[in-house]
Amino acid sequence: MAQNYYADSDADGFGAGAAIPGFTCAPPPNTVTNNTDGCPADPLKQADGACGCGNIDTDTDGDATADCIDGCPADPLKVAAGACGCGSPETDTDSDGTADCIDGCPTDPLKIAPGVCGCAVADTDADNDGIADCNDDCPNTPGEIGFVCNDGNATTGNDVVGTNCVCVGQLIDCAGVPGGSGLPGTACQLGAESGTWSVACHCVVPRPDIAVQNVTAAPTVITPGETVTIDWSVSNIGTAPSTKTWTERIYAESSTGQNRTLLKQSAFSEAGMIGIGGSITRSDAVLIPTQFNVADVCRFVVELVPGAGLVELAGTTANNTGIQSTTWTITKLLALQLSATQVVEGSSTPISVTVLRSGSVAIAEVVSMSLTEAQRFSFPATVTILAGQAGKTFTVLALENGALEGPVQATMTVSATGYPSVQQGITVLDNEVPALGIANLPATRMEGDNFTFQITTTFAPTAPLQVFLTSSNNVRFPFLHR
Repeated sequence: MAQNYYADSDADGFGAGAAIPGFTCAPPPNTVTNNTDGCPADPLKQADGACGCGNIDTDTDGDATADCIDGCPADPLKVAAGACGCGSPETDTDSDGTADCIDGCPTDPLKIAPGVCGCAVADTDADNDGIADCNDDCPNTPGEIGFVCNDGNATTGNDVVGTNCVCVGQLIDCAGVPGGSGLPGTACQLGAESGTWSVACHCVVPRPDIAVQNVTAAPTVITPGETVTIDWSVSNIGTAPSTKTWTERIYAESSTGQNRTLLKQSAFSEAGMIGIGGSITRSDAVLIPTQFNVADVCRFVVELVPGAGLVELAGTTANNTGIQSTTWTITKLLALQLSATQVVEGSSTPISVTVLRSGSVAIAEVVSMSLTEAQRFSFPATVTILAGQAGKTFTVLALENGALEGPVQATMTVSATGYPSVQQGITVLDNEVPALGIANLPATRMEGDNFTFQITTTFAPTAPLQVFLTSSNNVRFPFLHR
């Protein structure tokens, strides 16, 4: 009967490869009847095992892992070197994921190195100053005792951390020296004069400080051209007595402080001193200008200009000016200014007329004109004073009428809303000359006779008229009356 045989190349009793048919009772040489040799060239192995054909699967340490793949072939407890190496167990006592062999703190699960504070003590730096709390004298204050710091106070310097772990500096004195002696309230020197440091670190030498106060005036309505008395007090609120030598300036301004206008300036000097905290009362009369255009509602202002020898505290001159707390109203008036009050009829030279207003000039004002004997003149019926201006100028001409009538008196009247009217006389001079004549004079008379006659005129005089008579022969005609 036919039998399949397989080559046994390594003579280990196990065959491999393709079947070899045969009809012998015994296998041919170098063959066997099985086909189970996985390593046909390795007489010691029938399967490749862990190490492969040709390599012995030796397990030196008997840990069931062949030496060829055992990282620690002599260590039955390890197949890889791990963190600690063959022969050393990978023990992690504190279960922090780091083997004891490389853990600087094998029993501290929070540390693998002692750090600054050592094992079992956290390297916490609560104040973030780079010094761990375990070594920080002031764990809650940046820096340590004696370290330079910043206390956040601009008035101190040389700031350091104190024994109480608080950042504290030395007060900077008025000379700019931290911890210096020149503090507010202490003595200082200003040139050759002695003073005291103020809170603002000014070396304050005792000085007077005069203040104008309580400016008052009785009238509530004032008319241009009126004289008004103004009262005020002068107080010394400084640190030294004051002389009484200054210049007084009196102003008027609008109730809102606009258009301040000087009314009067005069020097004042009086013997004696105004003591610290003392005061004197002052008054003066001022003439309100006839042309007053500050505002409709005004107030008085008094200013003192220190004289020689009155040296005040620096920066205190603002109170040298006092302002009336109440207000007064200026009477609104119109005024006329004429270049002449007489004009010859028919003259080409007109009268120049300026109409002025008092009070505010903030808005334009329409002024109306009228003249008696209006037919004798050429003039505008209205003129407009523009905003920002106090007056308006116009002209008046006297017209020629060709009649002998003598001087004519006329009255100009100007008026505007809110103003009382004002008048001015104008005289028109007649350019026609009156003529004299002789009436009832006899043509002939005997010598030695007396005779009478009349002197006539073409215009009746308003006062006695003296007439002078002459003759071509005064010897024959000596006039008895002239």
